Amino acid sequence: MRNSKEYSARGVLNWLRKLPKNTKIINTLIVLIIILFSFIFISIIGIQSFQYLKLNLVGQNLTLAAGRTDGESYILSKAIAEVVRDYYPNIKIDVKETAGGLENIRGLESGKFDLATVQADVRANSSVSTVAALYKDVFQLVARENSGICHFFDIKDKKIAIIENSGELLSFQKVAKYYGLQANEDFNLILTKDNNEANKMFHEQQVDAVFRVRTIGNKEIFKLVKNSNGKLVKIEQAKAMKINNLTFESVKIPKGAYQSSNPAVPNTKNFPSVGVERLLLTNKNISNILINKITGILEEHHQEISEKIADRNEYIKPLVASITRPKNISGTDIPPLHPGTLNFYQQKKPSFLQEYADYIELIWTFIFFVASSLWALLSWLQRIHKNEADEYIDIAIVLMSNEKKELNQKLNELENNLDNIDKQWVKTILKPKLDHLKNKDDIELKQDILDIVFEKAATALDKDSISQESFRTFNQAYKIAREAIERQKTREKQEISATYIEKVVTILIHQHQGNILPPELNGILKEVAEKLIQGEISQESFQTFLQTYKTTRDAFKC
Repeated sequence: MRNSKEYSARGVLNWLRKLPKNTKIINTLIVLIIILFSFIFISIIGIQSFQYLKLNLVGQNLTLAAGRTDGESYILSKAIAEVVRDYYPNIKIDVKETAGGLENIRGLESGKFDLATVQADVRANSSVSTVAALYKDVFQLVARENSGICHFFDIKDKKIAIIENSGELLSFQKVAKYYGLQANEDFNLILTKDNNEANKMFHEQQVDAVFRVRTIGNKEIFKLVKNSNGKLVKIEQAKAMKINNLTFESVKIPKGAYQSSNPAVPNTKNFPSVGVERLLLTNKNISNILINKITGILEEHHQEISEKIADRNEYIKPLVASITRPKNISGTDIPPLHPGTLNFYQQKKPSFLQEYADYIELIWTFIFFVASSLWALLSWLQRIHKNEADEYIDIAIVLMSNEKKELNQKLNELENNLDNIDKQWVKTILKPKLDHLKNKDDIELKQDILDIVFEKAATALDKDSISQESFRTFNQAYKIAREAIERQKTREKQEISATYIEKVVTILIHQHQGNILPPELNGILKEVAEKLIQGEISQESFQTFLQTYKTTRDAFKC
């Protein structure tokens, strides 16, 4: 049983030592890795192909929330939807009329809408992404000529009409807050269902002013000025407002934008106000490919979009030229670009590989040459390191041998094969000890040689003469060899103890005559005690001997 365990341990050591040579295992691992990466590659291609086929063959129905039907964003959205349909017949964008920006953003966040036009100052949650900046909206406060309102802060104690649940309402509240005014305390806020209701109240002098966020030249504002004796009110200090409202911009409305004379509206050059971008937003879960295609239409087909706008809305056509990628998103409340949109803009630029193809080819050739040279050098060094480590492992395996004949045979083979270890150390230290071991199977000498070999291997590791991996393999061999030597020590101690026990039993059998204690019995006890002190027998073996000694002694006393 003991020999079978030792041969088994030796087999494990041989397998560990030859692991790098087990090319069949390594080749199997390589094949498995290739199959794994092939599966991943095919999966990626399959997913991309599915998305492409879905986009080009399967009908895609999207809803776009765009505000009132008479608003710029609704009219522009209808034109965009038609051009998208012209280029991608399977993509149908259904433009929906809504109350305004608040309804749009809430519907987009909840998944009710897929796309929405929203003022840039209306905050959205993390489920929303940006597709494009459509045009610039301008804050426009229209007051009756006789209202006494000349500046925004003059609205105190006045009645202001604004559409409920709209982005305009939020924008107005931000401006009022800047001027230190609060609704229903400093002024009366009249909420209306739509533009028509607000316009009617203004015309009938039920309110003093209406607030709109519209493009310059808006038809509704033009009617208020012309038909209801309205005038524009200055909204000043836009740059100061931008400190807490990062999407705000300073805007100047040209003199006479709504009425050229008698009087001009506005009546001064560079009339101050506040502007915000009108954005096209989407839910971030909408297909990247789908949004990529829509972004392409917005960027590359301005002329077609303009032609889709009816002549009665001629003033909206110039807005098409403003459709672009949002700028300065970082640090504002504007949602990040949708991945599909970002991908479109990145595709428009020449890739790094395309722009520097010649240089990259030269660099790659150089890298390949250097890498090949380094790989060859590394392989050569690894072979040297492995050969040296193998010889340390060989010494450990030899020291496990128990039989004298087998040990001497392996020692002779070992001395002839120590070609990679420091020759001076082999000649002056190792070889004399191995020669002594041939003459006498000394367990302590085996242990001494094994410890020296471990020290040399550790030094070789420190000097990078062997690799970490090779040292770990040697360390396993060292542990197994050390255990084998310890077992051999235990057996020898047990054999020494058994020899003395046999002597005591022989005295008991052959000299048991009367009650006279043989003098040699105490001599044997003394010898065994000395062996215990010298460590040649174990405490356990000594106790076993002592029991035999006491039994024999008691037998003579009887």
